[in-house]
Amino acid sequence: MSSPLGRRLLVTIAAVGLVVGGLGSGPALAGPPRTAPVPSIAPVPSTAPGPSTPPVAAAVIDPALAIERADGERVRAMARSAAQQSRRLRKARTPDAKIRPIRVAFRGVTSLVLLTRSKPYTLPELAAVAPASLSLQAPGIWLVREPIVVAAGARLVITSDRVAEVRLLSTAGRFASIVGWQATIVIGGLPDHRLRITSWDPSANGPDRVVEDGRAYVLS
Repeated sequence: MSSPLGRRLLVTIAAVGLVVGGLGSGPALAGPPRTAPVPSIAPVPSTAPGPSTPPVAAAVIDPALAIERADGERVRAMARSAAQQSRRLRKARTPDAKIRPIRVAFRGVTSLVLLTRSKPYTLPELAAVAPASLSLQAPGIWLVREPIVVAAGARLVITSDRVAEVRLLSTAGRFASIVGWQATIVIGGLPDHRLRITSWDPSANGPDRVVEDGRAYVLS
């Protein structure tokens, strides 16, 4: 038969066991508790606009500028050719009276090149030497068909005592010009006897109004 102390101890132990057992929701398990897997969340595509890249504009080439650059290259080539010819003539001590303009072709364009000499050139002289380059159309009116390049040290004189009008051929297929390369170009008129220089389109019987395909010019 147990003593009152033993019965109290037994009851106390049983009560403790009930309290401990009440802390869990089921039988005790060995090891760490299991964790329920966290469902993965698919990324939501962003609807916010990102940094935009501006479209690259196609390069626009000005046809008039392209023609100008090509013509500048021709003039430089003519200047180099004239310098070579002038050195050869000086080495040979060629007198001025025997130095004549020369026609030089470069990439399909023929130019009339005025070589270095002390005596100035005139349009009547050029027409006599190179009639394919320029010619007299009417009294005092000259038509220049090919580019004229006045080389270094040379002089071209155009004055109204002999010339009233200079027409530089200027069409869609070709155009003439008068260019001085370290040279002198004298153009002179008088109040009562003016000198006119203009581009000339034979199909329009007047000046060339279109610049996109190139137009005649004077540069010194």
